[in-house]
Amino acid sequence: MMSFFKKIIIYVVTISKLCYLFKVFFENYMYKITKGGNLLMNKIFVYGSLRQGMYNYDKYLKSENTFRCKAYIQGSLYTIKNELYPALLLEGHHMIVGEIHEVSHETMKTLDDMEGYILENDDHNEYDKIVCDIYDENQQIIDQLPTYVFNMRNPNNKERLGTFIDCLDYVEYMKKAETK
Repeated sequence: MMSFFKKIIIYVVTISKLCYLFKVFFENYMYKITKGGNLLMNKIFVYGSLRQGMYNYDKYLKSENTFRCKAYIQGSLYTIKNELYPALLLEGHHMIVGEIHEVSHETMKTLDDMEGYILENDDHNEYDKIVCDIYDENQQIIDQLPTYVFNMRNPNNKERLGTFIDCLDYVEYMKKAETK
């Protein structure tokens, strides 16, 4: 008799744990319904021209009120020759300044086009979209989000890579460049 009740308890506990795990997975890694209840949203980490105050933020994100918080990603930040946007490489241990934004599915597709993202692992991508660890100011992981990473498998990109941005903040770098 005791064995039967023990099995039921184990079954109930297992089901409740699975429900909880599904809930956490769905909330953190799947789409979220916005307040209006009709748009599917995607979180993304940005570090360059899509950050607040930059020209692509104004063009693509500002009207959707997408900004969620300041955050960081580990890697190295470079200029791109003859361009006004940077290249993130996942090499190195620098904490690059960026932002978390939440965008509609349609805006995410538009950003993919703007970033030259064709398909996963496509050598012709200008940027790959890779899920990366995202950090807070205390260097604690706060999320794992898609990020556009400069595709060094693309042979055209190797010769386009410019100089290392040692301030690790593209907005700050551009402000300094404007005052020169």
